[in-house]
Amino acid sequence: MLKRLFRSATDNPPPELIKLRREIELTRTNLELAMANFDQAVDPTMIDCYIYEVNAEQLRYQFLLKQAKQYDHLDTKPLPML
Repeated sequence: MLKRLFRSATDNPPPELIKLRREIELTRTNLELAMANFDQAVDPTMIDCYIYEVNAEQLRYQFLLKQAKQYDHLDTKPLPML
């Protein structure tokens, strides 16, 4: 499903899909950063902070992937890569 979302083609995707792709990439980056920060944290308050941050980014990522899956069901053409 994600392969179709990020596949290259000659057709231009709708603006909503372009935004969704960017949001997925940004969320993935933010999740990786939150995990790295958690791994480096030593202060108990910061550990708690990063736990919440990782959980929030994971939930957002899952939500965005569900939205991407809906596009997969609506459009049968391959989607272009930016």
